[in-house]
Amino acid sequence: NFEIPKNKKILLKPNVLGHFGGSKSQAITTHPIIIKALANIFKGNKLFLGDSSGQPDTDKALKETHLKETAENSGIKVINFDKAPKVLVNFHGQYLRHQYIAKIVKEVDLIINIPKLKTHTLTLYTGAIKNLFGIIPGGRKSQLHYITKTEQKFSELLIDILKTIKPGLTIMDGIVGMDGNGPSMGSPHH
Repeated sequence: NFEIPKNKKILLKPNVLGHFGGSKSQAITTHPIIIKALANIFKGNKLFLGDSSGQPDTDKALKETHLKETAENSGIKVINFDKAPKVLVNFHGQYLRHQYIAKIVKEVDLIINIPKLKTHTLTLYTGAIKNLFGIIPGGRKSQLHYITKTEQKFSELLIDILKTIKPGLTIMDGIVGMDGNGPSMGSPHH
């Protein structure tokens, strides 16, 4: 049972894996139409859209996937987690104990998690919990992948993130999904 809040700070956390343009991005990153719809649904709140791409240039990823343009045209402030002010968070996990993340993640009243329906070579399926990995800024994600090389260990790391960063709502983008060698090399499926 979810009630639409009013006068709250809300973070939209899409899947911005990288700077994939054109129709390919529709199977890899959160579709901009979902951001536009959420802007209408959550009108009357202060909305932010933020992520840290899986590639080095999050600004380029936000631009080429049209998420930046869509968000800004909808009155949503866009935040690149790689460049945003950071705060140290205690995760108390086995693989993630302390980590700097974008400060906005801890300042908002509500996080809306917007994962992409697609496969993943390590976790088999990206899903809602995997999308939260994007709160980790920059190259630290690569280091964590290296530390947690197995499906089991990486999945435990994702649970550590979920226990600390608790989205209040998750909406999965299944407009165009991906099958096969995800999160970026699979085949799109409508």
